[in-house]
Amino acid sequence: MNDIEQNSTERLIPNEYEKDNKISPNQIIQKTCCESICCCFFSQNNITISEYNSFQQLKKLTSIPYDDKNESHNKLLEKLREDSERIFKENQLNIDKNIWRTLGFQNYENPITDFRGSGVYSITLIDYLLNNYFAQIKDSFNQDFFSFAIVCIRVLYLLRLFLFLVDSINNISIEQMSNKVNPCNRKQIKSFCIILLKDNNIFLEIVSKMIIFVKQKYIKDKNNVKKELNLLIIDPIIYLSLTCIGDALNNYSNQSRDIMNLLNNEFAKQMNYNLNKQKLI
Repeated sequence: MNDIEQNSTERLIPNEYEKDNKISPNQIIQKTCCESICCCFFSQNNITISEYNSFQQLKKLTSIPYDDKNESHNKLLEKLREDSERIFKENQLNIDKNIWRTLGFQNYENPITDFRGSGVYSITLIDYLLNNYFAQIKDSFNQDFFSFAIVCIRVLYLLRLFLFLVDSINNISIEQMSNKVNPCNRKQIKSFCIILLKDNNIFLEIVSKMIIFVKQKYIKDKNNVKKELNLLIIDPIIYLSLTCIGDALNNYSNQSRDIMNLLNNEFAKQMNYNLNKQKLI
């Protein structure tokens, strides 16, 4: 039994297997690498049905591509525009005539194309940050080589890859990520599933804190990092923030239930880390 005990009322068999008793847990459908890995975590680390379902719901939610023919998607984008203009005005900050340029979208004429990496959930994330953490992010909008919206989308994508919250790995493989930071292990996935089941808003909080750390670390270190292409500047800091996520999940247990406190402690420890000392750059 793991350090966090499973609910004895739940059988460790995914819903997919229960739908067809001809399929056994050992006959995992090999649709994608990530599906196989996820089922492996599930079967070998005492993840309960409720935890598994919660994980899968988040995976589906963060995997929805933007569809410009979907009215609800367009309304989310319009809400982001309205919220952005209102918040900038309330805080008396100057904005470009094109709000998408101010927010840091690469394609500020049509930001829809920037959502390829993390889809509709990117809009939810950016809007959440603006409405809940504007005081912490407002200095993002006057930094050279720091495109806020693109950084948000990039952080979200790499965190989803780190946590195996993707349907397919596409062009960026787990092996490539492993050259920079180790993806989640079973213990970390188990901790994440427990936390997610307790609070389905925790993923937004985690990725928001990651983005704030990335911004703060960038401002602190910007004179020491290469100023070439945006992602070449930001990626090493994102990878560093992922190690903080992994360490916080490792330290999560029955005795320390506040994951955000653990995460803030990890970020504080790494704020002075010299990125040139490791393989992150």
